[in-house]
Amino acid sequence: MTDAVASTSPRLRLTTVMISLSLLIGAASAWLSRGDMNPDGISYLDLSDRWMSGDLGGVVNGYWSPLYPAVLAAVRFIVRPTAQLEFSAAHAANFVVFVFGLVTFSLFLRELAARSSPEPWRQQALVLWGYGLFLWSSVSQVTLSIVTPDLLVSAFVWLLALLVLKAADDRPLASVALGITCGLAFLAKSVMFPIAFPILCAGLPRRRILRAALLSFMAFVCVAGPWIVSLSRQKGRLTFSDTGRLVFSLYVDDIPYYTHWHGEPAGSGTPVHPTRRIFEHPVVFEFNGPIQATYAPWFDPSYWNEGLRTHFDVRGQVRATIETVKTYYVLFVKTQWAFAGLLILLLLTNWRGESAIRTTGAFRIGVPALLALCLYAVLHVEGRYVGFFMALLFIATLLRVDVERRLLQAVSLVVAISLVVASTVEVIKQYPTRSSLPSEWSIAARLEAQGLRHGDGIASIGTMIVHVWPRLVRGRVVAEVPQGEVTVFWNAAPETRQRVFDALRRAGARVLVATVPDTCSTAAGWTRIPGTSTSYLFLDRR
Repeated sequence: MTDAVASTSPRLRLTTVMISLSLLIGAASAWLSRGDMNPDGISYLDLSDRWMSGDLGGVVNGYWSPLYPAVLAAVRFIVRPTAQLEFSAAHAANFVVFVFGLVTFSLFLRELAARSSPEPWRQQALVLWGYGLFLWSSVSQVTLSIVTPDLLVSAFVWLLALLVLKAADDRPLASVALGITCGLAFLAKSVMFPIAFPILCAGLPRRRILRAALLSFMAFVCVAGPWIVSLSRQKGRLTFSDTGRLVFSLYVDDIPYYTHWHGEPAGSGTPVHPTRRIFEHPVVFEFNGPIQATYAPWFDPSYWNEGLRTHFDVRGQVRATIETVKTYYVLFVKTQWAFAGLLILLLLTNWRGESAIRTTGAFRIGVPALLALCLYAVLHVEGRYVGFFMALLFIATLLRVDVERRLLQAVSLVVAISLVVASTVEVIKQYPTRSSLPSEWSIAARLEAQGLRHGDGIASIGTMIVHVWPRLVRGRVVAEVPQGEVTVFWNAAPETRQRVFDALRRAGARVLVATVPDTCSTAAGWTRIPGTSTSYLFLDRR
């Protein structure tokens, strides 16, 4: 027993060091980005409002999944942040999710180390590779700086990898837990619905397959089923999400669903309830209801794009696939040390002496990861979508390596250092540009000081999807002149601009914001907010 403890103590010390580094780097990233926000994050915060108010029907959404906003709501309920600190609370939630992911990854890696080899030096190599890849995927790819559910999905993926190994040992409770976790991962992000099936298959044992399959599948249905039923009732058709359909329309059919789709191009379908065109030249769109949100068109794109039909286009599909291959190339280049190190180890490995246990484990966790990467390759790839699947594939491949001790130790140390340094550099890059206050706080503070109240309507000359300050004042963007029509607006006669103002006021807008060009800087009524390019005009004071 003493020998066993002595042999594992170096691995435990190494694990402690890597976990401490991970916590330090993750905390620094969350702290430095505490004032940041992104358009997706605004929609998730709006959904968290529904959770906090008990409006469960308002949570049902064909584009965004419900679990991540529930996490945001829980943190907001505990912290009770002011509007000025709400974005910081969202990043605190991200750090909580990061810690959860670190816990699930550590459990997975411990199980994998115990199964892969009794030799301490192999286990230490797995620890170095594992935590290096975890940091790279969580900090450099998924990142804590953007408010999206990808970090939560990655935490579930690590837990699923652990449960696959346990369920494969013919453990009924592990099979049930695997199905439940697949359901929770789906509720975090809809793409996990198709990915869940190869994961469930990977967890099937060699014996009593039917029992394990029924247990895991029924558990999955019990968790995912209520959401699918609720969403299908809302849409009037069977669906688990409309996200894939809309993403397909963007990257294959080249229809930008996020910019007021009104049936163009011909043959793309007939809009059921699009945003409303209230002025023709320049074009002005109004969306003051029925959805009440900070920026309604992005709160539920599936609602505004109901009726959009997708068509398989060979050229479009080839174009999308080429772009995803380019992205994968860039991502693998970013892991050049890990990729090169793994390639060296595979070239020098002793295939005849590989362990059957390690090979089985590698296939069980590696094949679902590879299939997930292939699924994303069909349409669109970003590092935050696939970073953790790439890390899992690297780890699965590492299990099949069988090389001399010193070579494995040397390569593992170099790879771990390179990945930790790369993750640290990503965090350091945030330092010069980060602030404790939201970047658009000055706009929100000025308009609030001028009398803009919670719930007031906001209109803009230019698309507002990229601006986050309306959330800070709890305002609602109700109308906008799209970006392509901005020049038309400023070149229009003063009488035409006045008619636009009247139309926006009738649409429910109280204040109009814009970046006023220098040629129109003397336009009556506009006030420039110091330190920004934004000017405002209160429509009810004209």
